[in-house]
Amino acid sequence: MKKILAVLLVLAMTMAAVPGALAEDYGHSTGPVTDVCPVNAKVAITYTISIPSSIEFGNLKKTDAPKSIPLTITVSDVMVEKNAGLKLSFNSTFKMTTTKGGELPFTLTYGSYTASSPMGPYSVPFTTIAAAGNTVTAMVNVTPSLINYAGDYNGTLNFGFEYYS
Repeated sequence: MKKILAVLLVLAMTMAAVPGALAEDYGHSTGPVTDVCPVNAKVAITYTISIPSSIEFGNLKKTDAPKSIPLTITVSDVMVEKNAGLKLSFNSTFKMTTTKGGELPFTLTYGSYTASSPMGPYSVPFTTIAAAGNTVTAMVNVTPSLINYAGDYNGTLNFGFEYYS
């Protein structure tokens, strides 16, 4: 009886040493088997930028006091890499003109920074936006006492947005 128990014990120990089924077949190995299973995901860089469609000063008279209109730029739904963001810049001649050649300069101020027509076109970043819901409010300013001619005055502010990481 002891011989039968000894044989059964050896058989049980041998069966316990056989590896179970694995997801990947490694064949026979004399040492420990290790492997990795990668876990991956991708998250796209996204953001929504809202700028006004126009800045309207309305009807101006040469005797009017200087006027300022807020220019609010909002960034929402932002998903960027860690330590990344958006850099906002602008470019303009900073003057409104009429079809007959009349000119009326305007300025853009943000904090202590002012851009104006006598200094020419700009392409200068004026703020960095890095988080959802950030709002930047600059002011567009005009001095009606600089009006020399009647007419419909039009100009543009061009905006650029650059992603940085």
